Amino acid sequence: MSVDATAAAENTGGSSSVSVWLRIPEALLSLYKLELPYNGAFHAGPDTFALPNVACEMTVPGDTGSATRGLCEVSVQPNHRHSGARWPMLVYNGSIANYRGRSFPQESWDASPESYLVFVHAQF
Repeated sequence: MSVDATAAAENTGGSSSVSVWLRIPEALLSLYKLELPYNGAFHAGPDTFALPNVACEMTVPGDTGSATRGLCEVSVQPNHRHSGARWPMLVYNGSIANYRGRSFPQESWDASPESYLVFVHAQF
């Protein structure tokens, strides 16, 4: 499943830019929504989740095809649920060496994404 958003802005001379936040409910995205395993270089701590792939395409009226002009930047982050008790953190003292001494949230803690916030900045 994908989500498309279209916006229009008019350049009235000089340099123009537009910035917008989009909130996309998690139910609209087919994405792995469970917490990613951590203790690795890319997922060092808890509350790390997969992010959707996002792209920004700029077209100028009158152009043939999808000629891109200017700058278009996109950032995405999960908007966490934050329900249940996170603190006090639990310390793992079991037999798996890589996890020994690591802090973990309480069992009832849920920080799974309820939506994803997408920030788009376009300068043309």
